[in-house]
Amino acid sequence: MMSEIRRREGHIFYYGREKIRANEDLNANGLYTTVFSHAIRRIDDYCERAGENFVIVLDENSVRKELLVTAAKTMFGSNPARRMISPPFEVERHLNQNIQAADWIATITGRLWSHRLDPVGFENYEPYQRYFWTRLHSMTEHSTVMKRTEKKPEPTHKPERTVEVGALGHLIKEAQDRHLIATVTTKITEEVSIEIKPDEC
Repeated sequence: MMSEIRRREGHIFYYGREKIRANEDLNANGLYTTVFSHAIRRIDDYCERAGENFVIVLDENSVRKELLVTAAKTMFGSNPARRMISPPFEVERHLNQNIQAADWIATITGRLWSHRLDPVGFENYEPYQRYFWTRLHSMTEHSTVMKRTEKKPEPTHKPERTVEVGALGHLIKEAQDRHLIATVTTKITEEVSIEIKPDEC
């Protein structure tokens, strides 16, 4: 299939965001509509540069209404997607070969990025990485997956305690650093005199 896309001078597009792991309160619909809006803008940007228009065909989806509202806001909002000539329309997957092909490519793309983001957790997808990564990305345009930024680990040791030295202390420290005050260590030696009398010898 990818060879056929290349032969017809077609392109593959995808856009996604890495999910927050171990989060059961994830707003899946909100993430879906956000990604959809960004995807429309990326396709619009590509078509603007190419001087072409585009339409979007959707698979049947439980959040169809939300996606249509998102598309309308993206098309007619303050920064409209002018190259999108109509709102998305929906088709039934089992009756449309184009959607079936797109679904197949989406499955491969999802497994590629699952392994790329978590190679240990998705080690079974390593063959996809070897066989499909280069072939897929030789035909992609304006495609990416936004990665989550890693949080810095909390320090395991307590920070050193700082001692307030006051304004005078800071002035002395500054003068020492500039060699204006020499640090002198004084060693005091006690003198002891011993008197020896002749009759004690």
